Amino acid sequence: MGKVTTSFQCANEHCKKEFGVGDWECAPGLPHEVAPKTFYILDAPSLSEKDTMGKAYRDSRTTVLNVPPERMVKNENGDLVRIPGGSVVFVRGTYTTTNPEIIFWLERHGYGDVTKERWTQVYFSPLEKQQLKEIDLRNRERDIERKTKETNDLLAAAKAQTKAAKTA
Repeated sequence: MGKVTTSFQCANEHCKKEFGVGDWECAPGLPHEVAPKTFYILDAPSLSEKDTMGKAYRDSRTTVLNVPPERMVKNENGDLVRIPGGSVVFVRGTYTTTNPEIIFWLERHGYGDVTKERWTQVYFSPLEKQQLKEIDLRNRERDIERKTKETNDLLAAAKAQTKAAKTA
């Protein structure tokens, strides 16, 4: 099981405070927000031979119950009130949240251990993997073209400065 985050930094512009487990609110009724975190799970369904486009992957949903778990709290009158547990839904094997309490409970139960790379290997159809490779190749080509243009522009500017310095 991976590391469980126990110290957070609120991203709410009116709060920005550091806080720990159990201190889930900036003020009563106003929950802390943190930087978004994406969780990945490896629950990809099997693809049938007819499903070459990976529709089963796109339609997959997994619900994780009791995150955060049910708890008892005292209300303003001092009465114990049951707060039901929550749930999160992983769509296509991913779930993103800014809620630090959910982050804590998902990590505590081992949901922060899967990397995006491993999830991609499991969850993408062969066609999608090929499309990702093509996109990556196009992005690399654009980067090379941009860097070549920048280099050529710098070289031209340097030549112009040298020429101007010689004629002056």
